[in-house]
Amino acid sequence: MIYSSAPAHTLDVSGSVAVSGTLASLGNKIAFLAYGSGGTSAPSGGAAYSMPLTNTSYNYGGGYNTTQHWFAAPIKGIYSFTGTCGGINVAGAFGLFNVTTSAWIAVHSSVATTDWVSVSATIELNAGDCIIFRNNNSLTVTSDANTHFMGALITPT
Repeated sequence: MIYSSAPAHTLDVSGSVAVSGTLASLGNKIAFLAYGSGGTSAPSGGAAYSMPLTNTSYNYGGGYNTTQHWFAAPIKGIYSFTGTCGGINVAGAFGLFNVTTSAWIAVHSSVATTDWVSVSATIELNAGDCIIFRNNNSLTVTSDANTHFMGALITPT
């Protein structure tokens, strides 16, 4: 047991640490991994749309919405995101889009058909800001388990 009446102390440890009982706090645990299900097709027709990623492997903090297909930042902070379409034929632009500010934050423009498209970005968000992984074309995309959108809080600000 470490105890002090002083308001702040540091503990430097070299080697292993064993914790007995409950660790009080790990800070803000915010991370998600959303993916598609085989055969799910996104609509086409000339309008941009979010990738229909309705499954999650994890959704710590509850920020990813499987109905709207977006992540809403639960707290202000710096976040990292990656969106990947895999195992499909893609020709066009895909990216990460800030719904709150109506601005692209990362775009991959492909002039040829490819089997993989991936974009990544690190951005500071305010609480409530929403990010989606979407296309900017009239493509129909098969969203399978290789198509995913993931993100995590790097640090609160």
